[in-house]
Amino acid sequence: MNDVYKLLGEFDLPAWIAGLKTGDIAHPSAGWSVPDFWYPHPPSLIPILADDSAPMYLGILKHWFVKRNLSFVQFDLEEGSITEIAKTSEQFSVYLLIDALGIGCSVESTRKLSHSIGFEQTERVIAHSLKYGDDEKEIWRYWGGADEGTVELANGVSKSEDSTSLVETDPRTNFKSLTTQPAPMPGVRARSFEGHYLGNRLSDAWIELVSPGWSVRDAKVALGEMLRFSPAIAFAIQSKLWLSAANEKSFY
Repeated sequence: MNDVYKLLGEFDLPAWIAGLKTGDIAHPSAGWSVPDFWYPHPPSLIPILADDSAPMYLGILKHWFVKRNLSFVQFDLEEGSITEIAKTSEQFSVYLLIDALGIGCSVESTRKLSHSIGFEQTERVIAHSLKYGDDEKEIWRYWGGADEGTVELANGVSKSEDSTSLVETDPRTNFKSLTTQPAPMPGVRARSFEGHYLGNRLSDAWIELVSPGWSVRDAKVALGEMLRFSPAIAFAIQSKLWLSAANEKSFY
């Protein structure tokens, strides 16, 4: 079985999401395509679609060693910001379809996409789009999701006891900060990670690993160390996909 299908199956996500990532299901917009160029990103992100002109990823944010639910996100690589767009695969379906209509895809091609992903409320989505466009607050007020539209999401673990909280997040992992302050000097993250790792503080080590300021070369070594501490098949596959694609000469 293809690693992508196996990984998302481990997360109990529908196969159509893996189909988008592998290209088995085509998005009607030329803008959103199968990621065929690797843009630097942390190993917590699983890209599904890419917009090379932005550049931007739509993908899944999946953390390990910390209390944080899987969520669907938009990663704006130019701004360095990660924003949640959906909590469930159904909400991700709605987002994709309304986004397709909003960027100029025809109603017919959007219906075809809807059929390909097995979505059964196509006409409801089309009617909603005609009335509200792609206004995010209206989308989530009607369909459920984040409390106030999409929510700026740091790439870390919620401090709240509620693992679905999107508001209180670890400020060390906010990629948005890259636009206002320089990333740590190369090697700083790796040394901090090593301290947490050797002290068996695995949650802190993971947060360090997925924070901005890493050379990919150092991050590959650190991820290899983390793999020793988790028997989860999904973590092994997620790491394998990232390790096989990551460009060692880049930084995130």
